[in-house]
Amino acid sequence: MAGDFMPESEAPKAPEIHNFKCMQCGTTIEVHVPGQSLTFACGACGSIVQEDNTGQRILTQASQLNRYKPLFTLGSKVTFRGFKWQIIGFMVRSDAEESYFWREYLLFNPYEGYRFLMEADGHWNFMFVTKKQPSNASLNVKWGGRRYRRFYIGNARVRYVLGEFYWRVKVGDSAAVQDFIAPPDILSSEKDEGESEITWTAGIYIPADDIQKAFNLIGTMPQQTGVAPNQPSKFYAKRNSLLLHWLSFVILLIAFQLIRGAGATKKVYDQVLIRDSKLTTELLKTQSFQVEKDGRNMELKLRAPLTNTWLGLSGKIVPEDGQGQVISFQRELASYDVGDDDSPLRETSVELFFPKLPKGHYHFEFQLDRDPALLPNGGRWEAGTNTLEVLATLDPPLQSNLIICLILISIYPLFYLLRDFGFENSRWSTSNQMSGG
Repeated sequence: MAGDFMPESEAPKAPEIHNFKCMQCGTTIEVHVPGQSLTFACGACGSIVQEDNTGQRILTQASQLNRYKPLFTLGSKVTFRGFKWQIIGFMVRSDAEESYFWREYLLFNPYEGYRFLMEADGHWNFMFVTKKQPSNASLNVKWGGRRYRRFYIGNARVRYVLGEFYWRVKVGDSAAVQDFIAPPDILSSEKDEGESEITWTAGIYIPADDIQKAFNLIGTMPQQTGVAPNQPSKFYAKRNSLLLHWLSFVILLIAFQLIRGAGATKKVYDQVLIRDSKLTTELLKTQSFQVEKDGRNMELKLRAPLTNTWLGLSGKIVPEDGQGQVISFQRELASYDVGDDDSPLRETSVELFFPKLPKGHYHFEFQLDRDPALLPNGGRWEAGTNTLEVLATLDPPLQSNLIICLILISIYPLFYLLRDFGFENSRWSTSNQMSGG
């Protein structure tokens, strides 16, 4: 920032005030920076006086139709960001359609030069003119080692001026502007009508509380509305840390599930049963298997390779030791190239869960039913469709528990991300450029 202004040894000393009379109403106009200010706006009648190239003061604008009141007394001095500044100018500008207005205060320090304090919708930026040009003025630019995204492109028109300025300005002046953001920083370009030179200003978002503490208000602090273009997101700083912790918990949960499943799961039955291809109704009975402890959970997986047919399956888990009750279930498997909705149907496997089986010996019984009208090849099933694969395991890892845990630990991060998304959506809703995603 220091490179954009004169070093202290070359800066002018604090000047004496050289006042003059307004050419329109005769009111005394104070000059705070003689030799540098080129525009003076009378606070009494709104007339604008400018100095020409010879140093003569000329009445440029006799009056201003609109009158706006600044929040700070022009000519007053404040200490802000470690330096003492004098508020010498106030300007109101808008876009070409007059749908968006903002206010600019010109601050001066004889050793640091000029700064701009800008306010729009209750949001503040502290800005300075920079001689350092960005890499290019496209949708994205690089400046000061950061990437800025273009937020706005259009025209800015002067609506009101008061005080003094180091350039010639009057109501109605228009300039082509572009704003680029990298919250909390902002970079703006401005080119006056008929001029080829582009002026770049860089700034940073300032919390309203900092302004209220440093400056003496003569009006009411404007209420903040919406999200400013470069307003820092209160969610962004915590978002990455939150996602990192969330991902760590997810990995731990999955690892715990895998380790627990590998240590506790026991396979008790794994066979491929052969069906009689000539029968449309058939009963299959498996060999015995043992549940060694009470309260064991069992997962049963059944699969039948089918081709353009269906298989009705009525099953039982039958205890052999006279203890416990028979557990019955029914399912239907099917496979068709074209289903009811003209799309392929593939439902050739099923997974069943049976909790808290008593210890003892068991076997499975399956009654299989098929439609005889679908028997091809003279009453025989197609090759490869006459098997039933049966796999039974004890104490499988409960995927439902894992899913519930994942949902629970994801609620707060999801809520936080939605709020962050809403904040960014509000920011870019006022942009006339592409979304900042």
